[in-house]
Amino acid sequence: MNKQDKKALRRQYKRQEAEKLEQSLPLPKELFAQLFDYLDESFGEQDCRHDFTLTARFLRDCGCDPDPVFSWLLDNGAGCDCEVLGNIEELLNE
Repeated sequence: MNKQDKKALRRQYKRQEAEKLEQSLPLPKELFAQLFDYLDESFGEQDCRHDFTLTARFLRDCGCDPDPVFSWLLDNGAGCDCEVLGNIEELLNE
């Protein structure tokens, strides 16, 4: 297998992983973007409490069931509000 074939396979794999991630999302990607903005603004006023306090407030205000979102967040590298902003935002923007 030559170098171009390996690069093509890597690109295909990354596309497939991105599609799989997007299909697993418990919220529309646009709502995640709004959550990230909300957390950005909120951290200007207070520090992370190392729980999902702010994320829960955002989800309640949007009328979303937080339980499946929290499960997804935990499975994907976020155990608190600051990790949602740091890890999940990065994950969704890859």
